Amino acid sequence: MINSIEDLGFELKKGIYLVAGATGMLGSHSLRILANQDGIQVIAIFNNREKNIFADNITYVNADLTNEKECLEIAEKVDFILMFAGIKSHSSIKSIDPVYPIKKSIEIANNMFYAAYKNQVKKLVWISSSTGYPESKIELQENQMFEGHPPESWYSVGWMTRYLETQCKMYSDKVKDPIDFIVLRPPLVYGEFDNFSSNHGSVIAALINRVVCRENPVEIWGDGNQVREVIYAQDVALAALKAIKLLTGFHVFNIGEGKSYSINQMLSLMIKVDGFEDANIVHKLNKHQITSQVLLSTKKAKDFNLMPSTSLESGLKATMKWHNENK
Repeated sequence: MINSIEDLGFELKKGIYLVAGATGMLGSHSLRILANQDGIQVIAIFNNREKNIFADNITYVNADLTNEKECLEIAEKVDFILMFAGIKSHSSIKSIDPVYPIKKSIEIANNMFYAAYKNQVKKLVWISSSTGYPESKIELQENQMFEGHPPESWYSVGWMTRYLETQCKMYSDKVKDPIDFIVLRPPLVYGEFDNFSSNHGSVIAALINRVVCRENPVEIWGDGNQVREVIYAQDVALAALKAIKLLTGFHVFNIGEGKSYSINQMLSLMIKVDGFEDANIVHKLNKHQITSQVLLSTKKAKDFNLMPSTSLESGLKATMKWHNENK
């Protein structure tokens, strides 16, 4: 975890950045890092979420990224794009409408990829996910994404992820005048500025909200033994900015700690971190249980120094402090 720009460990690439999804979790963490940095201007694209980070070098622009014309206009004279925009497909959202997040995310990503290419942006970093990997009991490397089908519970989202990654590769080395695309595949991301709603947030965000709001008993759907690999949002933002600094061409990276935690383990740590001493945990075995996800090999990320530096306990402390102050 970094507390100041001096903690970065690398020099940010100077130029004009476009942050798509600037008011979301990853966008806000990126703006925190880019704010007031010499030689850097930021175009922060938002749609309907509240602005969080303000600085002299940040200009907010309200845009509809499902509109191709708007995407082409906002990408003019931009050097680098951090592509964080999209509609999340957490289990809670899929249960309401499994098609909408996929439809909109494809529209948004395709429009921004095309806009980057037509404007000959120098580099674009897209945040993919681990949902495209097939089920496996061993660590999976980047080149194994397309082996077999994604798990049944993530079938549609997984194939969307695979399709959009092929678009990144196309624009990077299959067309005339290619541009640099870097794809990052994080596991479940958490952190400040997340959506902590039980209806629309991730499982970890929902649990954080239950602890911070002192819901007692604290409910877990299922037995809590399902495992998740998680990563703190600031570490994803840092990996994206470091990739822009260091890499050229087309690259794909798994980024994560390389370690999984059960839902029970994460909840116990949340309760400890937030001092919820009288918490009573109840397992709702008749409720829909989340599925465990694959463990990602992070050897390539280690080789390129893109590994996260924030422990789960430190990330939870920062996140829960922020949620306590902003709920």
